Amino acid sequence: DADEPRRRDPIPRYEAAVADYGTAIARDPACVLAWAGRGNAWSRLAMLRNKWGKNPSSAVAQAVSDYDAALRLAPGCVDALIGRGNVRLRDGLIAAVRGRDPTERFEQARVDLEEAVRRAPANLVARNDLGMLFLQRGNAAAAAGGDPAPERARALAELDEILRRRPEYWPALRTKGQLLCEMGRFPEAVAAFEAALKLDPGNPYVAELLRRARAEVGK
Repeated sequence: DADEPRRRDPIPRYEAAVADYGTAIARDPACVLAWAGRGNAWSRLAMLRNKWGKNPSSAVAQAVSDYDAALRLAPGCVDALIGRGNVRLRDGLIAAVRGRDPTERFEQARVDLEEAVRRAPANLVARNDLGMLFLQRGNAAAAAGGDPAPERARALAELDEILRRRPEYWPALRTKGQLLCEMGRFPEAVAAFEAALKLDPGNPYVAELLRRARAEVGK
């Protein structure tokens, strides 16, 4: 089927979403949800382009610009703060993989995500993203020859707070497992991944993380 690759490729769907949100913005430039929604679509496009070996920079810039517009209209928009923080976090990860300094991007992400948590303490997505940010800042510190312990301690505290609020929130269990692996605490990581997989059966990413953690325990 010649159309099969097109159906498997999610990029056209997000490009269509960008266009649809653009139409909504043209009709109502004061619609915060449209600006934030288009930011989300650009953010997803950036990650997909990077995954498939394409340059994500323009999509990242477009996402940040749209989140900025949403926040000018509604400075307390938690969804826009989370979105902007997340895309800056991911952009920092891309920079680190490509040998560039992620510090500025990570710091911008921290400001956004901490503000989101301040405004909405019960928002677990914001807290989980913040935990992941501290985890990655710890990794960056280690890669630069510094001490990752302070950042990893902040990550662990954030993730434990999520699980105190909602023990069944599997994304936090996944992120905690990743953190525990970085800390060399592989048996605890296995337990976290097993708990996450029990809550989200069939998740291939968590299953692979569990396999790797078990392999480390067996060494």
